[in-house]
This record gives sequence, structure tokens and C-alpha cells, in this order.
Amino acid sequence: MPNIPQPKRQRIPKAIREAIDALASGRAQNKKTAAEKFGHISREYFSRSFQKPAVVQYAKEAAARAVAMGAMRAAAVLNELAKRTSPSPFNIAV
Repeated sequence: MPNIPQPKRQRIPKAIREAIDALASGRAQNKKTAAEKFGHISREYFSRSFQKPAVVQYAKEAAARAVAMGAMRAAAVLNELAKRTSPSPFNIAV
């Protein structure tokens, strides 16, 4: 079976990656804030970068990482709440 070469991933500038990570993690509330404060780039340049498939893919991966981290934190909080000895407000005797 011949080895089929895979296309190389397009390089994403560090400023774009940092702005996307800020959006995904919640450190920035919108594209303008993410671009200016975390990427030190213009909002227009940041928005245009989303026309590149590699940037869109990176943003999807960053969002998935953020959701996974949030799920782990949420599970830990739920476990801690379940361990408490106080009665649950949801267990109401009828």
C-alpha cells in the first residue's frame, strides 16, 4: 500500500493563536478584545484570519479543549456537592 502524503498544516501566527485561546478560555468576551489585548493585532486582521481553514480548525480545537477543561471542573464541583452531609434541596419529601 503506497504511503499517501498528507498536506502540511498551515502555520498560524502566534498572535492569532493567543487571541483564539483568549476567546476560548473566556479571558476575552469578543473578537475585538481578544485581538487587541491578547494578540496585539487589529480586529479586522483577526476576523479575516478566520477565512483560512487552518485557523478555523485551530479555533474548533481550542473550543473543544476549553469545554473539556470546564467539564472536568464541573464534575469536581458536583462531586464535592454530593459529598456534603447537608440535605439536598432537590430531595423534597411529598
